[in-house]
Amino acid sequence: MSLVAVARLETVVAELAEAQKRTEQRVAELAEAQQRTEQRVAELAEAQKRTEQRLERLETVVAELAEAQKRTEQVLAGLLQTVEQLTLRTKTMQERLDALIGDNLERRYRERAHAYFGRVLRQVQVVPWIQIEERLEERLSEQEVDDLRPLDLLVHGRPKDASIGDELWLAVEVSKVVDRIDVERALRRAAMLRKAGYLTIPVVAGEEHTPGSDEAARDTGVVFVQDGAMRFWDEALGRVRST
Repeated sequence: MSLVAVARLETVVAELAEAQKRTEQRVAELAEAQQRTEQRVAELAEAQKRTEQRLERLETVVAELAEAQKRTEQVLAGLLQTVEQLTLRTKTMQERLDALIGDNLERRYRERAHAYFGRVLRQVQVVPWIQIEERLEERLSEQEVDDLRPLDLLVHGRPKDASIGDELWLAVEVSKVVDRIDVERALRRAAMLRKAGYLTIPVVAGEEHTPGSDEAARDTGVVFVQDGAMRFWDEALGRVRST
């Protein structure tokens, strides 16, 4: 082999050796990159695991909160039911109390009729239903008589105003709190008594009144008695005179 060929061969071998070196270096770099990739993948896997663990804890917390909310709603439902029951009981007790107060007030007007109405009537007396029942049944319809039966108080006397006549009747509705319904009821029942032949003035009596009930009494000719003070008597007499 000539010297030239030997030189070329040595050059080729050197180049191959250099290429091998570069290849080995590249393989080392790739191996290092692979290692870093695997490490990164391991880190990501660990992070994923931690994330899943957090999610599991969050799901547990959410489930516990949902259960606590459910228990809270159950407690609230129980409290609401208790409040409703207490409200109903309070309402029932208040209604019973109002009824007792109303009964006591009605009894007071019945027992002290002269004290309340003696200023406008002489010989004041409370007339029991049985005393006029037969006459009412003769002159009124059954429905009208039934409507009259619950009248709280029927008072009779001689009017101090001689221009009215020899006798006058008062149809009295007694309530703790007088409202428009009481005014309308007294007005209606007084009209029925007049239809039956009794010269009657409607009266409402109580301790308090709702807004507008006193104006309604004045405008319709109903006497208003509150805490013993009598109002609209002259207006009611004026209406009686005009009938």
